[in-house]
Order: sequence, then C-alpha cells, then structure tokens
Amino acid sequence: MTRDPRHLEDAIETVEHYRRPIIDIMGTLDLLPDNGRAMARVVVAMANKQSADTARRDLGIPVGGTRPFGWQEDKRTLNPTEADLERGLRARTGHQPTADR
Repeated sequence: MTRDPRHLEDAIETVEHYRRPIIDIMGTLDLLPDNGRAMARVVVAMANKQSADTARRDLGIPVGGTRPFGWQEDKRTLNPTEADLERGLRARTGHQPTADR
C-alpha cells in the first residue's frame, strides 16, 4: 500500500470520512475496520524500517546486530586494541582475515 506512515494516515482519514473501503492489492488489508487499520499501521511501519535499512546498507552503513569484536560502536571504525588482539590470535592460529577486515 505504502511505506510512508503519513500516506497511510491520509488514506485512513479518507476511508473514515467517506466510509468507503480502500483494500490493498492482495486484498489482505481493509482500512474500514479497526483491526484492519491497526494491521496496516504495523505493515507500513515494518516496510518503512526495511526501506531505511536498505538505504543505509546501500551507503555501506551497517544496520542492526551487536558491535563486532575489533570495531567501534559505529561498526565502521576499528577499535585499535581489539583489532590488534584479533590479528595476534589469527596469526597464532593460522586463520586468514575475512574480507571486511
């Protein structure tokens, strides 16, 4: 239906005002009943987050998850102390670094 919560709220206002249904293309979300509006809000919120995550990934910005060992909280800057510890461990065990390090 939409990924923008503002557009959904406009659609909900239109449905409430005219008492005419707006149903998504799959026929699974109906904005007339309360339950349909609530579900549409959840679906749009998740679609909006997915879109934002994709945009960040396209820019090379990590999304979600915990901070990997050897990296700062921004997940883009090396933590010098942890990175040195990991390099030493890899050298002792013979493991090759991964592509992102």
